[in-house]
Amino acid sequence: MRYLLILLLFGCLSCQKVLKIVDRGKSEYVIVIPHSYSDAELKGAYALQSFLEKSAKVRLPVVHDTTAWAEKEISIGSTNRLHHITEGNEDLQDDGFHVFTRGEKLYIKGGTGYGSLYGVNELLEKYWDYRRYTSTVEIVPERQSIVLPVDIDDKQIPVLSSRNMLYRCADDESFLDWLRLTQTTINSNDRGKWGFWVHSFGTLLPAKRYFKEHPEYYTMNENGERVPSQLCLSNPEVLDVLCKELDKWMEKKPDAVYWSVSQNDSYNYCKCPECSKIYEEEGSPSGLMIRFVNQVAKRYPHKIISTLAYQFTRKPPKCAKPLSNVNIMFCNIECNRSKPIAEDPASKAFREDMSGWAKLTDNILLWDYMVQFSNLYTPFPNFRTLQPNMQYFVDNNVCSVFAQGNPQPAGELCHLRAYVAAKLLWNPYCDVEAVIDDFLTGYYGAAGIHIRNYIDLLHDNLELTGEGLNIFGTALDAIDGYLSPSRLDSYKACFDRAEEAVKSNKELLDRVKIARLPLVFAELEQAALTPVGDRGLLGAGNNDSLQISPSYLGSLDYFYTYCKRNGTNRICEWRTTIDEYRDEMLDMPEQYRKMMGKENKALGKNVSVNRPLSIYKADGVMSVTDGILGARNFNRNWLGFKHENFEIVIDLGRQEMFSRVNTRFLQSIYDRMFIPNGIDVLVSNDNKRFVPVKKIANEMDRSKIYKTKVLEATFAPQNSRYVKIRVDVVPVCPSWHQDAKTDAWTLVDEVAVY
Repeated sequence: MRYLLILLLFGCLSCQKVLKIVDRGKSEYVIVIPHSYSDAELKGAYALQSFLEKSAKVRLPVVHDTTAWAEKEISIGSTNRLHHITEGNEDLQDDGFHVFTRGEKLYIKGGTGYGSLYGVNELLEKYWDYRRYTSTVEIVPERQSIVLPVDIDDKQIPVLSSRNMLYRCADDESFLDWLRLTQTTINSNDRGKWGFWVHSFGTLLPAKRYFKEHPEYYTMNENGERVPSQLCLSNPEVLDVLCKELDKWMEKKPDAVYWSVSQNDSYNYCKCPECSKIYEEEGSPSGLMIRFVNQVAKRYPHKIISTLAYQFTRKPPKCAKPLSNVNIMFCNIECNRSKPIAEDPASKAFREDMSGWAKLTDNILLWDYMVQFSNLYTPFPNFRTLQPNMQYFVDNNVCSVFAQGNPQPAGELCHLRAYVAAKLLWNPYCDVEAVIDDFLTGYYGAAGIHIRNYIDLLHDNLELTGEGLNIFGTALDAIDGYLSPSRLDSYKACFDRAEEAVKSNKELLDRVKIARLPLVFAELEQAALTPVGDRGLLGAGNNDSLQISPSYLGSLDYFYTYCKRNGTNRICEWRTTIDEYRDEMLDMPEQYRKMMGKENKALGKNVSVNRPLSIYKADGVMSVTDGILGARNFNRNWLGFKHENFEIVIDLGRQEMFSRVNTRFLQSIYDRMFIPNGIDVLVSNDNKRFVPVKKIANEMDRSKIYKTKVLEATFAPQNSRYVKIRVDVVPVCPSWHQDAKTDAWTLVDEVAVY
C-alpha cells in the first residue's frame, strides 16, 4: 500500500509540467530584486509586473531580497537567492542572461550590464507571446492563467558586445531597451561610453581657430595648396595640438571610454611629400593614420582611441598595427547590397580589406549601411542580405556593429527594418524569416500576408534581373529592372489587396498606406522620364497644349500627405525636405513646358560640345535637346563637365528667328556640383564666327543644398542657324566647402531656343 502511494504521488508530481505563475486570475508569486539593485534589475522587475497586470489583471509585489524567502518567487538579478545554486556564479558578461527554474522558483540572472532586463524581455516574448513592434505598438495577450515549463534553462550571451543602430523611428528609451540595443535616446552609442563618435578632426583641430595661422596643420591638395579638409598627420606639431584639445574634451566627459580620432567626411586627404612617402611605405593612407592614432593611444592608455577605416583609409596598412587600445571602425559604404558580401564578386576588394584588418586586430566596430541614403523612400530589397552579412562580420573579428539605418524619422518600411536589424544585432543566427513574418502579422494584421507577398516579389525580381543595389542609387536606376512600370503595377496589386484586407480598421489601413509610399515615390520619380502620357507629368490639354496630369498631382498629394502623417522630415539623408520635394515636383511640369513647348526650335536638333564627356554623359550630347529633363538625382540624363569652362553648340538646321535661350543646370553641394557663375549666348550662321548676344550672371545660392535652375537669356530677335552657350563654371569647391579647392562639376541637361 505504501509503495502504491509513493507511485501515485510520483505520478502526480510528474504530471505537473508547468509553473503556474498566474492561476485563474490569482498568483502566489512575488518578484524579488537585490537590496542594492541596478537600473536594469529595477526596470526588469517593473516590466514583468506591468505585463502580468495588463495580461492577467494580477499585480505581483516587488520586494527586496532582504525579505523572508517565499515558497514561490521570481528572482531578478543578483539576489541572495542565487547564493545556494551554481548558476549564480556564471559569467554572463555585460548583457547576457540566464533564465531557469528550480522547483517552483524562477530565476532571471543577468550580466553586469542590462542582462537582467533582457532576460525579462526574453521571458515575455518567447514564453508569453508579448510583442513590441514599435515604441507605440505592442501586443499583450489577455489570459486568466500564465504558466511556464518547469524545466526552463535559457542562457544567452550576445556575440556583439556593442549593438548600436541609427533609426529615428525607434528612438524611444524603453523601446531601445526592448530591442536590446546598447544605446539611449540621449547617448546614441553605447550608453555614453563614447566621447567622440567619428569624423572628429574638424572638432579637435577646428579650422576656424587654427587654419589662418597654421595652414601647415592641414591637407595639401594636388596643386600644392593647403586646405582645411583633413589634417597633415606627418606634421609632428599636429599630434601635440590635437592631444591638448583632446585633454580638454576628456575633462568634460571623464567617464567616456571611447574617443574617436578620425578623418573628416571628405576624400581630400593630404598629398604633401612626407605624407605621400608614408602612404607608399604602407601601401595605403591608413598606414599613416594608424601610426598617428597609435601615438595618441600611447598618451591615453586607459582610454580606447577609435579611428575610421573608411574610403581612402579602408585598405589596411602593410606595416603599422593598431595598439590594443585602438578601435578600428571599418565601413562598407561602397558595397553592393543585392548579394551577400561573402559571395558577391563586386565585394572582393572589401573582403580582402576585411580579412586584412581581422589579421591585425580583434577590436573592430563594423559600420554597416542598411538603406538607400540618397532616396529614403525608394524600394530597397536588401532584406535577404542582412543576415548573411551580419554573420560574415562576426566571423571576421567584429565585436561591435553600428547599423546605420534611417537618420530621418521615417522612410521605406522603417519600423520593419529597425526591428529586423535589432534582432540580428542580438543574434546573427536567429530565424530572420520568422522575425519578418511575426512583425508583418502583428503590425499590419490581415494585411501582413499581402505585404509579405510584395516584399518577396520585390526581392525575387531583383534576383531575376541580377541588378546591384547602391546606397546612393535612385528609383530610376532600376526602371528597366525590378522597378519597371509593369513590375510596379504588380507591387501595387499587393497593396490593393492589403488595403482591402484592413479597410474597416483605420489604424491598420493608415499603416498600409504609409507602407505603400515607396511605390508612389518610384512612380513620381519615373514620371519625369516619360513626361507625357498615363505615367507622365503632363497630358494633352485644350488647343494641343500640355497640362499637368491630374493623376500625377494626386500621387504627389498622396505622397506629401502620408509622409507628413508618418513624420517624414526629409527624403534624402541630410537634404530635401518633404516641402522642398513637393515644390520641386510641382515645378518640374512647369520646367517641362518651358523646355518642350511647340515653339522650342532646339528640340531634337544636333548638338556638339568642346569637351570630352566624362562619367556624367547621359545618353550622349543629344541629351541636351531630347526634351527629357534630367532627373532630381544626377545619375541619369545629365551631362557633366569638371572644373573647366565649356561650350555647347546647337545646330538648328537652318536659319531661325529666336530671342530667348533657356539652359538648365543642377546644384548638389555635397556632391561638388554647382550652377555656373554665368553663361554667354552667341549666334552664328557658319559655325565659325559667333556674335555675342547676351551675358547672364548667376549668384551662388548656399541656402539650398540641392536645386535645379534654368538660366534664361532674352535678347533682341536673331536670325541665325547656330546657337552657342559658353559656360563659365565654378572651377573648384569654394573655401567654405568640406572639399575646399578640389575640382567641382557643372551639370547641364537641356537647352531650349525660342
